[in-house]
Amino acid sequence: MSNNNEDESLRKLFIGGIKLDTTDETFHDYYAKFGEVVDSVIMKDAHTQRSRGFGFVTYASKEAVDAAMSMRPHVIDDKPVDVKRAIPKDAINKNESNISSKRLYVSGIKEATRNRAQYSRLQSCTKPMQSTPVFLEVVSLPLLTEQRNSGFR
Repeated sequence: MSNNNEDESLRKLFIGGIKLDTTDETFHDYYAKFGEVVDSVIMKDAHTQRSRGFGFVTYASKEAVDAAMSMRPHVIDDKPVDVKRAIPKDAINKNESNISSKRLYVSGIKEATRNRAQYSRLQSCTKPMQSTPVFLEVVSLPLLTEQRNSGFR
């Protein structure tokens, strides 16, 4: 059935935006057309048993996951759904899978700082656990120089 050599996380999809009235059978049947489904589940509220609007599909092989991903966008019960490769809970905070931006905000640089050498320190930094430097573009924005009155005294 499933290949034990393949990690389950490589064979699993996250599906978001599922209609609340989509049945488990409809969900399973839709994703079965991409390959052998080992498990499919629509997550439900523990108290009300109502759909939470997302679910997971685990395939027998990662090729089925690739097939499903290549056929996006998916529409179930006349509603587009969001299909992504599932990321294990323990891996979410250990890699860049949850990072949506690679920008760094730096504040508190005095306007009088005009020395380019000081800015060059910001242009190159090293990611934690990597030795490859990452180069950043330093963008200088105009600073507010006027004092604003505070509503609290």
